[in-house]
Amino acid sequence: MLTRREFLKVAAVTGLAGLPASGPLGMMDKPNILVLAFDALSARHIQLYGYPRATMPNLARFAGRSTVFHRHYSTGSFTTTGTASLLTGLYPWSHRALQPNATVLDGLTGQNLFALLAGAGYATLGFSHNLLANILLYQFRGDIREFMLPRQLALVENAVSDRIFWKDYGVAVRAEEASLKPVGQRPNSLLLAGLLQFIQSADEQRVLRQYRDQFPRGLPTNHGMLYRLEDYIDWTIQQVASLPRPFMGYVHMMPPHDPYNPRKEFIGLFEDGYRPLAKPSHHFQEGRDQAFLDEKRTQYDEFITYADAEFGRLVDEMDAQGRLDDTWVIFTSDHGEMFERGIYRHITPTLYEPVVRSPLLVHAPGQSARQDVFAPTSGVDLLPTLAAAAGLPALAWAQGQPLLGPTGVPLMLTERPVFCMDYKGSAKFGPLRKGTSAILRGDHKLIYYSGYDGFDEIYELYDLAEDPEELNNLSEVRPELREDLHSELAEHRDAANFPSKP
Repeated sequence: MLTRREFLKVAAVTGLAGLPASGPLGMMDKPNILVLAFDALSARHIQLYGYPRATMPNLARFAGRSTVFHRHYSTGSFTTTGTASLLTGLYPWSHRALQPNATVLDGLTGQNLFALLAGAGYATLGFSHNLLANILLYQFRGDIREFMLPRQLALVENAVSDRIFWKDYGVAVRAEEASLKPVGQRPNSLLLAGLLQFIQSADEQRVLRQYRDQFPRGLPTNHGMLYRLEDYIDWTIQQVASLPRPFMGYVHMMPPHDPYNPRKEFIGLFEDGYRPLAKPSHHFQEGRDQAFLDEKRTQYDEFITYADAEFGRLVDEMDAQGRLDDTWVIFTSDHGEMFERGIYRHITPTLYEPVVRSPLLVHAPGQSARQDVFAPTSGVDLLPTLAAAAGLPALAWAQGQPLLGPTGVPLMLTERPVFCMDYKGSAKFGPLRKGTSAILRGDHKLIYYSGYDGFDEIYELYDLAEDPEELNNLSEVRPELREDLHSELAEHRDAANFPSKP
């Protein structure tokens, strides 16, 4: 088995599959496409969008040659729903990847970003640090030419699902999570978990000792996998240089998802006394006091700045290679993170701005000046936007719309609402009875809670222009607006589809 260092050397010389960096005759005039998704990155924590801490100076620099979307929303509050919408152009009530580890409906497997661009002659690449997103990539693997597994560059990788049950990867990952290490819970199988921990402990301790000076809090980790973001950025740089042209790559990096373990130079960067506006606890609060949330917020901001430094290195390398002249580069996220109202992180039924507002920046090939778009946009817009970038016709089945023309000029967006939702409490098949949904139309945002014990048929209505912190609930003051927005929300949701189990 190749070591991580050997893998990088081979990739640098040959490309991931040893293919030449040129495409078929007639394809070379098509632009490359690189989508960079940084997990759990909230737009509310980026100075480009008004945050008081300078967490992402490299992204701000990149904005100078990109189109910046200021009111961009994920379709969900966690990885599975948000990523599925990025890759299919469909809202969660249509693709039905509603729970962690879920997949889209089988009938939609061919309607994805990879299939669309592979059919247009693109060499496709898919990678995700996050195992939840990786389950979706596995579902679409038939359309992905180069399918990179996170363990191939990990320093320590504990998962065994892909090694033993490759043909049933998604089911195996879910079973392994449930049996050994479900997030935030005790393992269901103490014997198996203990045995696995015993086997892995020596290797983990060796690697942690090796990198202790660079990463005093410990290495970044995900599902038991220890890694350095630097190695995956190096790999991405090499793929950009060596993939056949034209290529489309979807690269989903784990940072700044918790735990927040940046390199040493970013720790203590924000000892500035900043305290966000205090907000009342919510019905779904988790008992987290504000001191704890403020501490975690600062660690999150440090981790964001670490991710930004590596992103900046990638952009500089692409610029040096001349790839910014022939490549669309998209920077976004699958969802955000929460440090308010007694709620920590993003596994929450709430749909407030910090957890659903995501960054979106698009650099068109050769773009040298900044453009700004302030209309509300959605994760479902990514696929139709990239279809337009590749010169493809409009897609009848996509629920988003193109945001830019083939040359990178912002399009006049039609007046429309955008939606966010969390239906983890509902079944994959059948009506969506338990969950939270939100509609944004103009400056107004309605959040609707349905089916929760003790919190059913609850409305929150905000004017984001006057109340960006979502503190003044107008649902009783503006009942006519509340009912209007709720009717529109229900119409779109119910008109999607409520498939019965086959």
